[in-house]
Amino acid sequence: MAKDEHDLFHVMQIISSVTFHKIVKKFAGELSFEEAMDNYQTQIHLLKKGFIAY
Repeated sequence: MAKDEHDLFHVMQIISSVTFHKIVKKFAGELSFEEAMDNYQTQIHLLKKGFIAY
């Protein structure tokens, strides 16, 4: 597996984890849909900034 493919695999795992976590929080009633989406978008934005800097 090439380094780019290896990195992509891990990036996809991180994004999947963030997404799943927000879905669980929403359906567990801990967050409203709007709160879950706002948190999700913030976390994805921060991850993108970190990945781009990498």
